[in-house]
Amino acid sequence: MLVHMFNLCADLEVAMFEVIQVSVEQLRMMIAREDNITALAGEPGFDYVRTCVNRMLNDLEDVESTCRRRAGGGPAGQSLMPELVGKIQAVDDAADLLIMSLGQATPNDPKIAGNVSGAISWLNSTLKPWLSKVMGAAFNLLLRLLTPKEWKIKGGVASPFQSIANAELEITFG
Repeated sequence: MLVHMFNLCADLEVAMFEVIQVSVEQLRMMIAREDNITALAGEPGFDYVRTCVNRMLNDLEDVESTCRRRAGGGPAGQSLMPELVGKIQAVDDAADLLIMSLGQATPNDPKIAGNVSGAISWLNSTLKPWLSKVMGAAFNLLLRLLTPKEWKIKGGVASPFQSIANAELEITFG
């Protein structure tokens, strides 16, 4: 019975890695095909777009590779999680940097200005939500793989006359 439960957990873990892999594969294709970003990457003065996009695509490729290693019977997911989460976070950071950089761009050409606006809109409405979902799936997988060992909750009120409070939650996994 215990062996059967272990196999079921291992199968669930592999399935979760496969779901993340498929999502990331779709993300890579979406980024590569996004017209506004593709147009900007070829414009003079927008080299940072190409740099950020290449970084995102490379990091997403690394996430896919990590997922394939686990799905193919590689090391246990617990050992791959820091790498997986770190790469997804790197993609999210590159997207934030790209949004910020594009937000500061002031192109004179109306076509390029339209591409900038379209790229920012796409990044905020499509890429960022997908990354959030993939990160959520990775964290759900992490929670399934690791058992909380210790919980610490801290809190306090800054001043009796102000309604300012702070709280901290610390979870140690073991």
